[in-house]
Amino acid sequence: MHASALSAGAEFGPALYTGPQGYASLTPVSFSGRSGFLLHYRNPDPRKLHAVDSQGMRELSEALAALESTVAAGDALVASAVASGEPHPEADELASFCVIHGDYDPVHAGADITEFAGDPDYSAIHQHMLRGVDIDTRIKKLWPRLRTVGVYCGERFGGSVEWPMFAQWAVCDSRTRIQYSEVQLGIVPGWDGILNSLLHSTPLNAEYMCATGNPLTAQQMFSAGFVQGIVDAPAPPDRAAIPPEEYPQAWKHYAAQRQAELLLAALTLACSAELHRPQAQDLVSPEAMHEEIRRRSRYEAYAALRDQIAAEAAALAPADAEGLKALNRKAAAEVAKLGKPLAPLAVSGVQDFIERWRGLDNEELLSRFHEIGTEEAALIDRLMQTEHRRVGVNAVLSKNPAERVAVFD
Repeated sequence: MHASALSAGAEFGPALYTGPQGYASLTPVSFSGRSGFLLHYRNPDPRKLHAVDSQGMRELSEALAALESTVAAGDALVASAVASGEPHPEADELASFCVIHGDYDPVHAGADITEFAGDPDYSAIHQHMLRGVDIDTRIKKLWPRLRTVGVYCGERFGGSVEWPMFAQWAVCDSRTRIQYSEVQLGIVPGWDGILNSLLHSTPLNAEYMCATGNPLTAQQMFSAGFVQGIVDAPAPPDRAAIPPEEYPQAWKHYAAQRQAELLLAALTLACSAELHRPQAQDLVSPEAMHEEIRRRSRYEAYAALRDQIAAEAAALAPADAEGLKALNRKAAAEVAKLGKPLAPLAVSGVQDFIERWRGLDNEELLSRFHEIGTEEAALIDRLMQTEHRRVGVNAVLSKNPAERVAVFD
């Protein structure tokens, strides 16, 4: 990743923080005559698809603490020099930016959904949500001091959409898609996802994104105001056209190139003299969105599909593993045709939250950020304890094809 950026003039220092389990790191970087930091997140377990679990959030918090202390120490040195009348660094010699990014991969999961299954530890989940609100609030407090730039890539869900949104500005590549899928699980975004959607875009886009769970393409992200730059990405290596033994290296080369290009775009944005944020455009009409929500919140169609799949599962021989796999695929395909079901309690939670705060401008939202974010976390606490959460999460984790069809009645 760093090689291409180095050839473009970036210089990296030794890491100021590396998490004990490898989730988060903080690295100094100089680019275009300015100094700053890279705050990097990845889940070291490849099976977790970069899911943001409890340990990951703890390490992000620790990396942020290292950033805060380093910035504060530099500011204190300058303040001391000014007070004593001694020469002091010019403003542009102090750290002026932070790029918040992760690895380049096809899929980035949200919070680790296995932590929400069955009868979870509600207290631990509450702390998990509040830790995200705390991290985001602390990053927002750095906005006047550091230009923060988030980086998106791949298919991103839930929490992997939320943590890049902690930044004030963002870039993505042309193959990126983001999706707040929580309303399909009976819950809502918990790390300021709704709040940041209001902050970065319009109330209608916030409702569309958070109450339908529909994905946004890179161009939609730009139009809605979630990113300020898109890097063109060619098609990835075709697994079917490459010998199996050569594919891993081909993907590694492709991912390294894409990650370096995104990092370069983020650094360029971070060091630009002036930035302009175009007016965010609404992506849908209110009428079309509300009709879609109404249709996908009607449990009768999904109940009929569940009963059909259950009957077909009962007709399979107990040892018919291939038949069970085929029926699971059929259930997923049929749900996709209907549009994934929306949990009505979660949808109304999103809508009520947006209605409560939509009248505030960005300055007012930022002045009450922790308060409003804590309210969003409290909303997910309440929904976590409903039967809709149990049904929605089980639909993702279950191997029973009938249970894969969530019915929120």
